[in-house]
Amino acid sequence: MQIEQIYTGSPLRNFSYLVHGGDGFAYVIDPFYSQQIVDALARSQLQLRAIINTHEHWDHTCGNAELRRHTGCEIWAHAGARHAIADIDRVLAQDDVIAFTPQQALKVLDTPGHTFAHVCLLAVEDGRPTAVFCGDTLFNAGVGNCRNGGDAETLARTIRDKFCSLPDDVRIYPGHEYWENNLRFTLSIEPHNQRAQELLMQVVQGELPCGTMALEREVNTFMRLETEDRVAAVAEFLRLRALRDKW
Repeated sequence: MQIEQIYTGSPLRNFSYLVHGGDGFAYVIDPFYSQQIVDALARSQLQLRAIINTHEHWDHTCGNAELRRHTGCEIWAHAGARHAIADIDRVLAQDDVIAFTPQQALKVLDTPGHTFAHVCLLAVEDGRPTAVFCGDTLFNAGVGNCRNGGDAETLARTIRDKFCSLPDDVRIYPGHEYWENNLRFTLSIEPHNQRAQELLMQVVQGELPCGTMALEREVNTFMRLETEDRVAAVAEFLRLRALRDKW
């Protein structure tokens, strides 16, 4: 599976993603600037099969209309996003499979929290998860906010149930580039986190690491809750989310 991470340079530091399996067809996740996607398709001689929106917020859908006009592609998203995303052709639900080849596919994860119409996409190759497209659910060293149609307690359970069990080598592809701010927040909570200190120096110098679940377990304070008690863990997550909202 080929993945092209496209940094949009938008004011909100969005990423878009072009994903394909070598058959000449591609999917784009959360297009921001349609021309960026058109150019990427032309470079790789790919035909766009569908837009996949992780959720309904405008900065993840604003490239939809122009890209659809240019390519004739379909639009796929969560059923709950119909009120906000025009012309949805396919509704995505938990455990739906988007197949590239018999060995390569994207598995849909229903991931409420940031909004209640949010999906993430787990890349599976030869039966093993290899990457996850997180939208605004999980970021490098952070998690999404819940101020625009979401719920922090629901997000806490989504992170626990859908992400914490993923293998260490699964790569993280978030909807935004928030490394520096998120690492600074981690260090405000864990000032002696040496790995976060090292990464922050690297990021400030312009070297962005490739995020993995192993790295998240080292530097993402929302995934480093010390208690094993589920109720206490949710309470601690909510405390951290409230602190991050004011930070």
